Amino acid sequence: MAISRDAAIRNAHIAVEAIADDYPARLHAHLNEVERSIENRDSQRIKVLSNLIRGEGTTMGWPLVSEAAGGLWHLLEEEGDKVDGELLSIFAQSLRKLAQEDLKGRTKQGITLIQELGALIANKTR
Repeated sequence: MAISRDAAIRNAHIAVEAIADDYPARLHAHLNEVERSIENRDSQRIKVLSNLIRGEGTTMGWPLVSEAAGGLWHLLEEEGDKVDGELLSIFAQSLRKLAQEDLKGRTKQGITLIQELGALIANKTR
């Protein structure tokens, strides 16, 4: 018996919602790994994780996390191993703050954090 298109879409939405409910725990686990990778100066692993967080953040309804992780990915894409460890740590702290304070949507507090992060990057990479 074939499933209708509408039923398939409905089932997919239910599945994504179930996964999204568990996303904060998965995000914290990813951030723990980012922090370990920063300590180990493993820029390739940080880049992989930032890309993963960027994609999952978008899918799971965390646009600011996705934006910050995307910024980290782009920075590593452009600068590679030359990125200052302090700047990597600030990225990790910013992502952690977004997660801890449950800043999923485009809140004023979250947007301010992203803007401050962008300004810091601009100053550090000049």
